Amino acid sequence: MKTLLTFEWKLFVRNRIFLLGIGLLFMAGIYAIYYGNAEIARQKATVISVQKADNERIAKQKADFKEPSFEVSWRMSRVVSNAPTSISALSLGQRDVFPYYKAVRTYGLYSSIFSSEIANPLKLLTGNFDLAFVLIFLLPLLIIALTFNLLSSEKEQGTLSLILSNQISLKRLVGTKILFRYLIVLVLVTLLFVIGLIWSGTGLNSNTIYWYLSTCVYVLFWFSVVFWVVSLQKNSSFNALSLLAAWLVFVLVIPTLINLYLESSQPISSGANLQRELREIPEKGWNAPRKETIGKFFAKYPNKKVDTTKVDASMVFEIAAIQGMDDVSKPAFGAYKQELQNRIALSRSLSWLSPAAQTQSIMNQLADSDTDNYLQYLNNLETFYPKIKGFFDDMKLANKKFEKADFDKIPEPKTECNALNYSFLQILPILLFGFIFFGLGYLKIRE
Repeated sequence: MKTLLTFEWKLFVRNRIFLLGIGLLFMAGIYAIYYGNAEIARQKATVISVQKADNERIAKQKADFKEPSFEVSWRMSRVVSNAPTSISALSLGQRDVFPYYKAVRTYGLYSSIFSSEIANPLKLLTGNFDLAFVLIFLLPLLIIALTFNLLSSEKEQGTLSLILSNQISLKRLVGTKILFRYLIVLVLVTLLFVIGLIWSGTGLNSNTIYWYLSTCVYVLFWFSVVFWVVSLQKNSSFNALSLLAAWLVFVLVIPTLINLYLESSQPISSGANLQRELREIPEKGWNAPRKETIGKFFAKYPNKKVDTTKVDASMVFEIAAIQGMDDVSKPAFGAYKQELQNRIALSRSLSWLSPAAQTQSIMNQLADSDTDNYLQYLNNLETFYPKIKGFFDDMKLANKKFEKADFDKIPEPKTECNALNYSFLQILPILLFGFIFFGLGYLKIRE
């Protein structure tokens, strides 16, 4: 095997097409790393900027504060953000689709929660050129270019019989050639991965290690497909067309069919439609009879009941009306979150059909750039909103005006993160596909 590997290395370094292909993929990977880090740096800078502006605004309000008042709550808001992690630069996932910061006010969350959902439609359609894209979509094409004729070229040049006459089995010959190319590709993947970690400032941890292992398994799957096609011992044209067809099926066709099925079976309410629906609720809430609105509020929240002869009735109506609007809006928003959860569950149950889709799902989960991460952010918004709203509502219902010292008591938003929802078992479907193709190739090459 050592002699074969040495011979393969000499052929490899003399093949300018191979070197050019590896060089082009390496440059594509470098640009992808640059693009991913630039996008994440922009998002991080945006989060820092809006949080700084939020703190400066509150500091200015405190400095300009003159006398106790009930009206401070209407000018008060706090920014709740979903800052990206460093590893998100390797796999941007859904971070270009979903909003990642929101100013939470005291007079209604749901009617304005999608107000920042603005994006370039063409960019959303084409996606991002990150390292995950290069590894999932482009790397298999390089593998095909490196391997489609590794046996057929020997037959077509008339050198196969000469090689086999040196007491080298066909199985060993093919295995050695594939192993050599797998190691070359693995070195390239490892190099890009290390550069990506250093560039993004991400250290080795469970997430990054799993991310790398998932990539290695995905590469192994494609070499298993190559092994099967080569074992058929057809000509180079047949091998190239067969491998390109496999690339189309696993990378494009099956993921597209999965997405089409998800769209039809688990449709997601658009932010625009939900925004329009939620905006109709305040109009009805503010126009409702005051006495009826306050009565419903006290009946549903008896612990909030106060003597309206001692507390400004219009202020109680504001609290009751906003709470009533929240109660009406919350089910619609909950339905939207449930749609997202259903979509996630169905997507993960189907992604095993395509190793490319499964690998993409794994990468996004580990990079905290999937829809699960956005759901956690929505939950953070819902968790913080009643805290800041309740803080001011309780003061008003107690007939206590907001004082300058109360600025230091305003609730601070805290980001709660999901526990790692990745299981190493998610790699098993990719390994299973690889094992099937390897097994088919092994049985065929023994004939």
